[in-house]
Amino acid sequence: SAINARDHSQIDKLTTDNVQLRLPPDQVFFGRQGVRDFVDVLEDRLPEATMVARKVHAGDDFAVVEYDINSTTRSGHQVEGMGAVVLELEDGRIDRVQVYLDTAQWAQISEGSV
Repeated sequence: SAINARDHSQIDKLTTDNVQLRLPPDQVFFGRQGVRDFVDVLEDRLPEATMVARKVHAGDDFAVVEYDINSTTRSGHQVEGMGAVVLELEDGRIDRVQVYLDTAQWAQISEGSV
């Protein structure tokens, strides 16, 4: 819900100071500012994005979230996707995020071709 709301203050409360967000194939966002930067990129590329957690698998220090995402691109094309996010937790806060998504689709969105 914090990502859907683009609520940086709520996202900050959920993460450690040194959080890492890893996005394939080779992007890494460091710290809370890095996560803010990623959320800003997401909002720029998919301004109406809504993520829905389909299933959550969790333990003491991890969670795996299977998600669906729906949005319209900057150019007005409707896109749908799905993926998973692996969260590593430290003292109940997110310390590392690994995003698994359709990299070809993300590249098309990033290039503005959809």
